[in-house]
Amino acid sequence: MSEAIRPYALSVTLPAQQGYAAAEALGFDEMTEALSVSIFDDGPDHVSVQALYETQGLAEAARKQHLADTDASVAQMPDEDWVGLSQSGLAPIRAGRFVVHGSHDTPPADAPFPILVEAGQAFGTGHHGTTQGCLEMMDRLELDGRSPATILDLGTGAG
Repeated sequence: MSEAIRPYALSVTLPAQQGYAAAEALGFDEMTEALSVSIFDDGPDHVSVQALYETQGLAEAARKQHLADTDASVAQMPDEDWVGLSQSGLAPIRAGRFVVHGSHDTPPADAPFPILVEAGQAFGTGHHGTTQGCLEMMDRLELDGRSPATILDLGTGAG
């Protein structure tokens, strides 16, 4: 079994327009090939930009090429379960009489239909509006005395 790649993050906070330009330059640099580039609001007029690289050398080359006159930093990402970490703080979702929850939560005692969803890299948390909508519709149908034999919640994720 191969060890997971722990990428190197090139991070910087800049005024918004300069940050957007830096993110675009990092994202389209064929020489250093960022694995991903993210941009986040950081106050009313600044953004934080983070580009991930497979090696420290590629991250340093991108810093030198595009962010030499800034306080950009390069650091290896910690070995974390990022999916688990991001989902551990998600609260249960109530949709009609259903409550969708992860194993890190106990559903409320008054939840007649708790649904345990172990979210992962390829499956969600129940927080998406279509999942809630399907559960609410199932609940309404049942309350109206209709019980379909099958129901399909077909999602494409971010696609």
